[in-house]
Amino acid sequence: MSKKYLLLLSHLFHDHPRLGKKVLDTYPSQEAFTQNIDQSLRNLQISNKHDDRIKKTLQLFDPNIILEELNKKNVHSIAINEPEYPELLKEIFDPPVILYAQGNIDLLNTPCLSVVGSRTPSEYGKHVTKATCKELAKHMTIVSGMAKGIDAIAHQSALNYGGYSIGVLGSGINIHYPSENKALYQNMIKNGCLVTEHPLHTPSLPLRFPARNRLVSGLSKGVIICQALLKSGSLITARTAMEQNRDVFAIPGPINDPLSEGPHSLIKDGAVLVQTINDILNEYNIKAQSLPFKKPQTQRTCPALNANEEKIVQALKKNATSIDAMLQTTQLPIHTLLQELTLLESKGVLKEESSQNYTLSY
Repeated sequence: MSKKYLLLLSHLFHDHPRLGKKVLDTYPSQEAFTQNIDQSLRNLQISNKHDDRIKKTLQLFDPNIILEELNKKNVHSIAINEPEYPELLKEIFDPPVILYAQGNIDLLNTPCLSVVGSRTPSEYGKHVTKATCKELAKHMTIVSGMAKGIDAIAHQSALNYGGYSIGVLGSGINIHYPSENKALYQNMIKNGCLVTEHPLHTPSLPLRFPARNRLVSGLSKGVIICQALLKSGSLITARTAMEQNRDVFAIPGPINDPLSEGPHSLIKDGAVLVQTINDILNEYNIKAQSLPFKKPQTQRTCPALNANEEKIVQALKKNATSIDAMLQTTQLPIHTLLQELTLLESKGVLKEESSQNYTLSY
């Protein structure tokens, strides 16, 4: 089973992984598949609507050019038969034949937990996610889908508190989506790992997110849901996790909040109720311990700052760590200060140590 053949199948069937697996099971070599492509497609009962696209891709496909571009962009292509491929992901029904990854690919085979939830969380949801990931990041790698809201908070919190995170994309790895997560995207490459089943330049489309969700759960021992509507991508991830025989944890919320309906429904269906972090850690017999792998010792530098951000950084250096102290030191309006604090936290410049008290991260 050659790497170049698997790359071809990835380019042909990255949006149809079950079909790609079917081709691989039926035709173990590229020669067997392409020698009589019309007959192969008939044997596989592949719909006629795919014929032209498949034949066109076969004509244009040059694995050497693709591998060269991946190398230039520092993107790993990990084939399903290579040791770097995550073992847990091989267990799911339709694993990708190729994973494209950037960052620390060793994280793909570390103990992982997924944290997913609403793109528009309440203050309660933000607080609970930060608190949960702060503790979990001491023990396991945090996986999520790089979306706005809970996903982004989970990733950033893991990194802010010295842990690790894996972001699963629904696009090519060189596509920044959503655009407001660009700083997080770069931070993940530097301090975590990004992974996708889609080749370079594949755009982000709605149809790709449900498929992305199966990888979020597939990489992990379990999935934690924090704030989600009944009909949402987070609930799809939870249901997929159940089908994959993964653990499902649900964090409850206020009974009059629609964002509580998803987790509460999962609890009714047998998900583990999370009232404290120990409800998760106990499932894996985890006590206070450090991560089983060493974090690379890299010198962190502060990114470029605007004038307001520089005022805040200088205030923190003078131990003005609370909101009130920063207001007095920087003389910024409260709404400007809060906005800049959020941006600085997303850039990894600072982190919230406790309620409305901040410290520098570099």
